Amino acid sequence: MRDGDKRYVTVQDGNGKGQHVVIVDDLVRSGGTLVEAAKAIKAQGATAVSAFVAHACFSQSDESVVRRFLRGGVHASVFKTFWVTNSIPSVTSKLPKDDCFEVLDLMPQVAHDLEH
Repeated sequence: MRDGDKRYVTVQDGNGKGQHVVIVDDLVRSGGTLVEAAKAIKAQGATAVSAFVAHACFSQSDESVVRRFLRGGVHASVFKTFWVTNSIPSVTSKLPKDDCFEVLDLMPQVAHDLEH
């Protein structure tokens, strides 16, 4: 839920205590809602939180959004791994390698589906 610029997250179902929880979302722009969800899950005792997001829509003109999630960044301890697909290659090709971001290539699956 949002109230102006503030986001409020309530975990309604499940219990992540002692688990590595993966948050699945369709797209990410600033990551604010994902961060608040991860914090709420960790507060319930999750050992780790990762995110899978189909479309990384990070602003190409604002690299600070991406830097927030890198090791040593503001939210570095929030996500163990941040998976995104390469559905927007102009964004994902610029993500730092060997950090929290892992880019999943869609092309093998797309090519397979087009053949069948």
